[in-house]
Amino acid sequence: MSPEQLDQPADVDFRTDIYSLGITAFQALTGSLPFPDDDPVRCANAQRSAPVPAFQIPVPPEIQDLILWMLAKQRDRRPSSYGELDAVLRDLSGAGRGG
Repeated sequence: MSPEQLDQPADVDFRTDIYSLGITAFQALTGSLPFPDDDPVRCANAQRSAPVPAFQIPVPPEIQDLILWMLAKQRDRRPSSYGELDAVLRDLSGAGRGG
């Protein structure tokens, strides 16, 4: 859950989905969740305030930056639209350069 889902569940928007996608991307690349904990309260608190842990495997810096952007605690610091996220992904994949 994104931090805003925990703190203001009536006031969520598409950026909570971007956060969830960032969690999924982190897990897909590393094989683990960024905030693993069997205790739901501790896990929720980590979602709110713990920094995203360092990647323990080699991940290109631009991919790390993208995932950290998607996992920003404050939703105003995440991509401002799906289009903005798509443009960055296309640029990283080379599609934005005609490739």
